[in-house]
Amino acid sequence: MANRLAEAIGRLHSSSARLNQLTDEANTTVKEVEDFLNKECSAGIFASVIVSETDFGSESLEYRRVGQRYRIAIVWREFDNEMDPAVKPWSECSRDEKIETIERLPALIIEVAKRLDEKILDAEKAVVAVSQVLQNLPRKKEGSSTSSVTPQKPLPPTQPPPPSTTLRRVIRRKKED
Repeated sequence: MANRLAEAIGRLHSSSARLNQLTDEANTTVKEVEDFLNKECSAGIFASVIVSETDFGSESLEYRRVGQRYRIAIVWREFDNEMDPAVKPWSECSRDEKIETIERLPALIIEVAKRLDEKILDAEKAVVAVSQVLQNLPRKKEGSSTSSVTPQKPLPPTQPPPPSTTLRRVIRRKKED
């Protein structure tokens, strides 16, 4: 028994140091992802991935507005009160909550990219539809009081930009861990 206790105490020191180091790295990673999404991409779009579900509710990792800006947050929803979830920025959560949810960060980044692509397609369809309607509206020619149709060209569809080197670095580092 004494030997097992001595081994456990020895492991506690090295294990707690390693856990603290990993938590610090996770904090830095989430901050870098938030900065990338907010400053480099101006993503500003809601995305969510489920972390866990029980009979009573769910826990999710979300990119959402918290206060005045978009943040990565942990959100708890009770099934009988889904309209009033508990939201806490990831950086303000306990170490246990961070460790429990950090593995879902790559899935959240993928979900943000997917949601942005969906919004781009929706916006392109809307612009084309409105442009087509505008093409058929009678227009006044400059200097004339009579109406005539002035066709407008629809905007070409755009391709999403390639991932930045910052995002590739964050994803690569997550895969290496």
